[in-house]
Amino acid sequence: MQKIKTPKVKPIYPSEGALHEACIQWFYAQYGNTGAVIHHSPNENPKGNKATLIRYNVVMKSLGRLTGFPDLIIFYKERVLLVELKTVIGRLSEHQQALFPKIQSQGFPVHIIRTFEEFQALTNNFIQKYYAKKEDLKTNLP
Repeated sequence: MQKIKTPKVKPIYPSEGALHEACIQWFYAQYGNTGAVIHHSPNENPKGNKATLIRYNVVMKSLGRLTGFPDLIIFYKERVLLVELKTVIGRLSEHQQALFPKIQSQGFPVHIIRTFEEFQALTNNFIQKYYAKKEDLKTNLP
């Protein structure tokens, strides 16, 4: 009897873009009315030929773009949360490996998130840590 070969199948991982969209949509649904602000710092390159790409990157650098900057910045109650989204198998770029320690040396940790559930837990902990209930505010008034 001849042995049947099973083809190798690569596991399918959600894309970083899909993770990003899910995190943003959940954030607005969960915290959109709390005053918390979320911002995506775009570092993606446009599609097009090499000359277009070079021109775009020269302009973006002259405007202050830092290559490798974290994907998301969340502002809440005088606090900042920096989030880099990666897939389960994604790796930090050389630019990110160089930039993140500089940011962290200024007292701002960069959180590398690989799943939607990690993003939910991180964001919930961040917001709830600084969230003040109305009753708490009343007791702190002079």
